[in-house]
Amino acid sequence: MRFDRFELQPRERQLLVSGKPAALSARAFDVLVALAERAGHLVTKNDLMDIVWHGRVVEEGNLHVHISSLRKMLGVDVIATVPGRGYRFIARVEAVQEGNGRQPVAAEVETATVSEVPKLRTNLPAALAPLISRDDDLALLRRLIDEHRLVTVVGAGGIGKTLLAQHLLAGRVGHYAHGVCWVELASVTDPAAVPGTIAAALGVRTAGDDEPLGALGKALAPLEILLALDNAEHLLGGVAALVQALLDAAPGLRIVATSQASLKVRGEHLYRLGPLAVPERTETGAQALTHGAVALFVERAQAVDPRF
Repeated sequence: MRFDRFELQPRERQLLVSGKPAALSARAFDVLVALAERAGHLVTKNDLMDIVWHGRVVEEGNLHVHISSLRKMLGVDVIATVPGRGYRFIARVEAVQEGNGRQPVAAEVETATVSEVPKLRTNLPAALAPLISRDDDLALLRRLIDEHRLVTVVGAGGIGKTLLAQHLLAGRVGHYAHGVCWVELASVTDPAAVPGTIAAALGVRTAGDDEPLGALGKALAPLEILLALDNAEHLLGGVAALVQALLDAAPGLRIVATSQASLKVRGEHLYRLGPLAVPERTETGAQALTHGAVALFVERAQAVDPRF
C-alpha cells in the first residue's frame, strides 16, 4: 500500500520512507497495518486493541504511545482521532501488486469524505505565553473536551481563561482531521456578525442563498474540528443560539468557549477556572516562588526587566 512518500509492505513487515526502510516497533507496525487496511473507516480503540494485541488485556495508554510514534514518523495528517471513539486513517491509499515491477491497482481504497477537506488555519499565536501553574486545569480541560462536544471555561475577567484555552488548542492540533481554529469575539459587538467572524477565522466561504448561520453550518458539516470561541460573555444570547445550531449541523464539531457566564446551551459542560494559588504566610521566599500567583508575577516582571 502506498500513501504520499510511504510504502507499507505487510507481508515483508516493513515501511519504506522514500524507498528506504524505516525503524518502527512491531506493535506500532501492527497498528499502522490495521488502520491502513481500513483506510477511511473508523476503527474503535477496542477493535484496534483486539486486532493488535489479539484479545490480550492491555492498558489503553499502550495504544496512545504507538499512535504518537506513528504520527511523529508519518505526520499529523495521516491518522485522525475521532474523540471518544477511535482512529481513522485519512491519507489516500493506493494498492500495489507485485509483478514486473510494482504496478498501481486500478481501484484505490475509498476514503471518507472528511479526508477530502483540507485542514484549516488555526489562528493561534505563533508563540504562546507560558502556562504557569495550570497543568491540572489543562489536563482536566483536555479530558472534558474529549468527552463532551461543548465545554465552556467560566471565570472572572483576567483570570487566565484565554491562555488556558489557547494551550488546549495548541495541544490538540493533530487530534482532529481538520485541526483546530481560534475565534476571537471580544471586538464583535453585533451578534448577527458572529457567523461571519467564525467563517473568516476558518477561511471558508459561506456565500450563497442561505442566511449566514445556515451557510456556516453547511461549511462545518463535513469537518472534524475543535473550535474555540473566546470572550463570549457580551454576546451570550447570540452565541448560545449559534453554538446550538452549529453542533446540530456538524456532528464532527467540538467547541470550547471562554466566558464570564454560562451559555446555557443543551449539553454544555462548565469548567470553572479559579484564581492561582498564593503562598501561606509561614512559607519562605523560596517556597513562595513555587506558587502560581507568585510564579506568574515573577515571569511577567522578568519579561519587562531580566534583572528582576
